[in-house]
Amino acid sequence: MAWASATISGVGRLFSRQQLIETLKACLLALVLAATITDDATAQTARLTQPGAAPGQELAYALAVDGVRIAAGAAGEAQRTGAAYIYQCPGGICSAATRIAPLDLASGDLFGSSLALSGDTLALSAPGQHPGAVYVYVWVGSTWAQQARIVPSGSGAGFGSALALQGDRLVVGADQADVRSGAVYVYARSAGA
Repeated sequence: MAWASATISGVGRLFSRQQLIETLKACLLALVLAATITDDATAQTARLTQPGAAPGQELAYALAVDGVRIAAGAAGEAQRTGAAYIYQCPGGICSAATRIAPLDLASGDLFGSSLALSGDTLALSAPGQHPGAVYVYVWVGSTWAQQARIVPSGSGAGFGSALALQGDRLVVGADQADVRSGAVYVYARSAGA
């Protein structure tokens, strides 16, 4: 499938960057713990780690959840090349993670710095690539298959600093674009492509 783009520049922000970061941290903490809340009690149902992970891997650098899937970015893995781990957690019991890392990554790419998950589609950023890239994967049968590698039109500095995904719409932040004014890139997956 192909992804077509539109750019929105100079979009006003409702929250300061720090407010957004703090809000997201609070939300993501609940996701990392995969907690179940019943009345006033919270029960942790899982603690997700990578056995044998090296110091500096930074698992949970970015997180996304949709249904029974949890995606965790590990932007610091392998000299900051990065990777992502996808867990299937039906009924609160999580399976061993599937590791995703494209073959074209290099040290400093920071793959997995941002990610978004919607149904059977997963978007992951590599903002350390020049000028940044977003990789789109789809769940096919029993594996994640790369569907696209998206790079910005224009300067796009910081492309992939933030991601949002809903159905066939992908939104990519480029916080350093246009001399740090920032830009938002909007992509729509075309049907049947």
